[in-house]
Amino acid sequence: MRIFAFFSFIMFQLFGFSQIDPSNFERDENTLRVVFYNVENIFDPVDDPNKRDEEFTPDGDRHWDNYKFYDKLKRTSKAIMACGGFTPPEVVGLCEIENRRVLEQLIYSTPLKNANYKISHFESKDRRGIDVGLLYNSETFSLVSEQIIPIVFPWDTSYHTRDILWTQLAFENDTINFFVNHWPSRWGGQLETEPARVFVAQTLKKVCDSLYLKNPYVKLVIMGDFNDSPENQSMREFLTSPVNNQIYLRNLMAEKLNFPGSHKYQGDWAYLDQIILSKGIINSKKGYQYTANSVTPCALPFLLEDDKKHYGVQPFRTFVGFSYVGGFSDHLPVKIDLHLVD
Repeated sequence: MRIFAFFSFIMFQLFGFSQIDPSNFERDENTLRVVFYNVENIFDPVDDPNKRDEEFTPDGDRHWDNYKFYDKLKRTSKAIMACGGFTPPEVVGLCEIENRRVLEQLIYSTPLKNANYKISHFESKDRRGIDVGLLYNSETFSLVSEQIIPIVFPWDTSYHTRDILWTQLAFENDTINFFVNHWPSRWGGQLETEPARVFVAQTLKKVCDSLYLKNPYVKLVIMGDFNDSPENQSMREFLTSPVNNQIYLRNLMAEKLNFPGSHKYQGDWAYLDQIILSKGIINSKKGYQYTANSVTPCALPFLLEDDKKHYGVQPFRTFVGFSYVGGFSDHLPVKIDLHLVD
């Protein structure tokens, strides 16, 4: 019996996740799609003296040049288009982009140039020089406001990470708040770095709680690479904790999905990339409402490759170590759909 169970598990790993039908990503004209994507280090090849970007230059360790840069942009645009069902998603949150120029090149020098995207972005003080950003269809949405939620660790004010991007977008009389996150990594150990992610969770929660207490119907879309899974303390005990005994934030990645994760490390899948919604957008009676069960990773075949070491498949990434393999990213995009209810 144990031998059979083990064999079944191996077959599941090898074949169960290897294909997702691209037709599942098709949608009608009344459906709005929101995608988040950790794009794995899109740097331009120009050395910025104020950033640690030397390895992503022609003379750096990764020998990063214009060819690799523009190939990376084209591959990223292909992934974004495919996640939209080959119609560009209306909203795309991104992390691991170096600067605004990278976003401009992405939307002006690739097939995304016809997507009517505008950019929401601020430079962060991250030590590696990477930022978060948001693309939105300017024919669907108008920009209400954009700002950062700064992250300043009280125990070390010299330690800089990515700020949280808060962008308010409007459709007619409907306003949605988008928060794009890229929380501190686990480099140095999960437990050792956990206080940093808990602090970021608390910082974001204060902002969300204040919006909710002013308006219980407020529409919040929180997305990002949190470097924690839904079951970890930062997500479960802090970000999605109740207010006045009311749980108003729902982590969609804490539910049963059709794929084991968005990122694979040493053979283990996990949902580091997550989307959290307020009940105001889940139960909306006007404007945009979350389309039930639409959350899924964009585990399309061309974004995956065989995992020869740990079985099954894994994201087809750009680098393995410092070796350029010309893939897409070490993370899979994740998406949800919204639809009009009036």
